[in-house]
Amino acid sequence: MSSSIIRPRYGGSKVRSGCVTCKARRVKCDEGRPTCQRCFKAKRTCEGYAPPPTASTSGGGLRKFIVYLASAPVDAISLLPGITTRQQRSFDFFRLRTAAELAGPFGTDLWSTVLLRTAHDEPCIFNAVVALGALHENYGYLRDAHQTYSDYALTHYQKAIQRITTLNNTDLTLHTDIVLMMCIVFSAFDSLRGQYKASLMHIASGIKILVETEKRLGGLKDGSLQKDVFLPIFVRMENQITDTGQTSAMVNTTRLIQPPILSIPRAFESVEEAQITFDSSLSYVWNMMARTKKHRTTPPPQLENYEYEGLAKWLDPLDPVHQKVDYFTCQTPSIHGKSMPKRFLSWCAAFDASQFPPSHPAVQILQTNRAMLSILFGVDTTKGEMVWDSSLPQFQSLLDYVESCPLSGCRNSPGQKDAPPTFHYHLGLLTPLYFVSTRCRDPLTRRRAIRLIESCNRKEGIWDTIVCTRISKQVMDVEEEAAIEDMAKQSFQFNLVADQNLR
Repeated sequence: MSSSIIRPRYGGSKVRSGCVTCKARRVKCDEGRPTCQRCFKAKRTCEGYAPPPTASTSGGGLRKFIVYLASAPVDAISLLPGITTRQQRSFDFFRLRTAAELAGPFGTDLWSTVLLRTAHDEPCIFNAVVALGALHENYGYLRDAHQTYSDYALTHYQKAIQRITTLNNTDLTLHTDIVLMMCIVFSAFDSLRGQYKASLMHIASGIKILVETEKRLGGLKDGSLQKDVFLPIFVRMENQITDTGQTSAMVNTTRLIQPPILSIPRAFESVEEAQITFDSSLSYVWNMMARTKKHRTTPPPQLENYEYEGLAKWLDPLDPVHQKVDYFTCQTPSIHGKSMPKRFLSWCAAFDASQFPPSHPAVQILQTNRAMLSILFGVDTTKGEMVWDSSLPQFQSLLDYVESCPLSGCRNSPGQKDAPPTFHYHLGLLTPLYFVSTRCRDPLTRRRAIRLIESCNRKEGIWDTIVCTRISKQVMDVEEEAAIEDMAKQSFQFNLVADQNLR
């Protein structure tokens, strides 16, 4: 009887490459070309190599692949020739962190593409990008090296200003584009270091250049950077300036968007398109508000001559002419005209028909700002500040939107300092929160909005949580103090009348 012996397997794994002859012999091929040495030494004919295999399909269908795109612009060129290690560090920080953070969930091309490409050819843009990258790293990530990196950032900021004076003026369009880029980057730089007056002046300068360019060309060209990239950003910043009451920075300029404004499709192709159309509508709203200030009613006697002495202290750095802010800068005039509410309803219909993912951060930001505009269109503030009382449910819903937004950071406690503050230059959350904190008269809802502002830990353009919180608290204190004085006066008059009746 023969015993079964399990023989070990000799040889390597099945050959999946090499020439046809070696694969048939199941031997390792050295893959020499045009004929392999293994076949030559064995005196065999090398039959060459099979063509590379094509992708197989199962069930006759194509195989699908999911490609995930990074939020940071990692495809940009990182290594620039002839720069120092420190410059490379700040440039890479801007490329990987600052650009992605400033653009936010809307994916603005300026920060992630246009600036980075231009920085390779224009020294002034390179210095501006390095300056902003160094300052932003210091702002949120290098708390132990604050002064060193601030000085380094300021050095490149000054170099960028010096180099912009040497630009070639032969190509007027390119020269204008570079200057507009510098205005935006300089505005972000000065806003980040708390120089709000300088930041506002850079924005006003950029708006003035765009207005003059539009007049000179008879309109901005379709497909140009000036219309597709710069115009939406300056409109957004102009809205913020108007909302914060800093219109003195806009002296000698006019609003960029005048009726008629951008057409609204039945459905938006992207959240970026929805944002741009919303910004143009918001610009129209602030413009109409500015025109209707004369329609406001006479203020209550106790507030007629009241001035925000404490509030002026915080707004002085924001106001280029250091004007005092009176009670009525915090009031919103009525929006007249039938076309704008109808247009806003069209925007809402297009937004709802777009079927965007509800959990998308950009969608939640737009929903929050949509709630703000819905309240604005629902009241007539020419009848006084008490008209806001009927909008209390809408105010509370707006705050619910903010708390549900994952980018708000508002679920963190105000004392939590581990997470670095965020810096954005897109449509954000601070304006709606400020709107609730200064318009809503319900004490609990107003304080809830202020707590959310305090805990957000973010900067949006010229807004940041510190300034927004201080102004909101000052407005609340003034209004509640005036209300208490008014109630005390009414109570005194009631007691006086009652006492006289008893006599």
